[in-house]
Amino acid sequence: IPGPGGEVSAVALTSNERAAFLATDRGALQLVSIPDGELIADLKEHDDAITSLSLSRDDRVLVSSSKDGSIGIWHSDGRAYRLYCRISHGGSEARARLSPDGSRLIVLRRGQSAVRIWDLGLLNERLGQLGIATPD
Repeated sequence: IPGPGGEVSAVALTSNERAAFLATDRGALQLVSIPDGELIADLKEHDDAITSLSLSRDDRVLVSSSKDGSIGIWHSDGRAYRLYCRISHGGSEARARLSPDGSRLIVLRRGQSAVRIWDLGLLNERLGQLGIATPD
């Protein structure tokens, strides 16, 4: 499978193993079909190398983290992925993973000794209270 340009820095395979997310050291993020490598989606959000990708078991939520300090939470409605929320904390490199059940986001930042755990259900509820559109 050809990469999206630059060195591939992270990969996440969909649950049916028919597609994969490829991320690069240049901040590119693409969803490609397997085995032909045909481009399905080109997701642009990060300005620097993507350090990690994590995909929920049902493939509806993708988390990307970057050296630019941002964490992207992507949501799929079954047809397309769109950026649901971007979390940024002053430029320190981030690494993030979803919990096995997909309900929590675990974040580690370079230079910090504490792991942060975000409850995604609570985040969704709070954004809804603020009148910000949230996925189903």
